Amino acid sequence: MNHRIISRAEAGLRPPRRPLTPVTWPAGGPLHVHHSAGPTPAVGATLRQDAATVRGIQVFHQYTRGWIDVGYGYLLLPSGRIFEGRGRHHGAHSPPVNDEASACIVGTYTDTPPSDQALSALAWLRDHLDAGALRGHRDSYATSCPGDAGYAAIKALADRVPSAPDPAWPPPHGGSLRLQLPGHPLFAGWGECIGPMRNIARNGLEVQACAISWRGHTWRGPKDVTNVTRRLLADHT
Repeated sequence: MNHRIISRAEAGLRPPRRPLTPVTWPAGGPLHVHHSAGPTPAVGATLRQDAATVRGIQVFHQYTRGWIDVGYGYLLLPSGRIFEGRGRHHGAHSPPVNDEASACIVGTYTDTPPSDQALSALAWLRDHLDAGALRGHRDSYATSCPGDAGYAAIKALADRVPSAPDPAWPPPHGGSLRLQLPGHPLFAGWGECIGPMRNIARNGLEVQACAISWRGHTWRGPKDVTNVTRRLLADHT
């Protein structure tokens, strides 16, 4: 699936009951992940069905919870679709960290992990937002959210590192490849990244504040960035 964020207008969401207060959320900040703890929609749901689910969550938050708007920044469906909630605005997802980015994987993930499509969407969203760590709701609040199976899946996604080459590793054209080094601008795309990557592959990397992103996954720290860089160059140069 080619991920994109489905706008509020396309989903048919109501406007907030009162104006939202914008906040400044820095690049590299954490992305807090929830589950909705309700029925889990089908992986094969249509766009219309997923949009109706998201509208139902908004109605629950606005008229049962009494919130200004749907509480999450973004909502991820088992189908892999990503819906805009509050976006980067001030949320209502977890009182200690309401000024930080949030996403909800719709469904209940106490015993069953989220779908591969939803996890792929989460990885894409983290990169799209230029977020840092993935954190479960339970990391900031006394709750079981996002469920034991959901929490384990999120942590596994955060720690994912490529290992052996595989046939599905194509040349990283376009903006799917991004390289971040301290003191430098964000290098995007194969053309911009190739020079710095060759230098990293030859000389290694020691700085801690570095990251490389590609195809919905992000690897951070000098060891992983060096390994991923060398693998890309070995496969495609």
